[in-house]
Amino acid sequence: MKTNYARNLPHIQPIGATFFITFSLYGSIPKEKIQQLQQERNAKISTIREENSGNLKENLDIAQRRYFQRVDAVLDSVEYGQKYLSNVQVAQIVANKIHQYDNEYYVSHWRDFSFTYIRENYQYLLP
Repeated sequence: MKTNYARNLPHIQPIGATFFITFSLYGSIPKEKIQQLQQERNAKISTIREENSGNLKENLDIAQRRYFQRVDAVLDSVEYGQKYLSNVQVAQIVANKIHQYDNEYYVSHWRDFSFTYIRENYQYLLP
């Protein structure tokens, strides 16, 4: 298993670590809302870079965490989209697909994993 790689961001996968992964359905958050949150985050990052208070990396990390918290809060409110996962049959289709991929793709090196869905987003715990 590769423990370090880069795509858009560097990723580290320490051997033996536990991962918490969240994903949502397309359309759960309207494009305009995502753009608004991104613009607010980018403005905050610009301000942090301009001030350059000496804690640049830490302040940028905090801004990024706050952005993700705001996205999670929007997902938790589920004011948008079709709420497909409220339909037990649809939720079961997704769950079956996750189990089908067990030992095939992204969870091939995790043996006992669990997942749940909360409104329109899924959450994995990969020990």
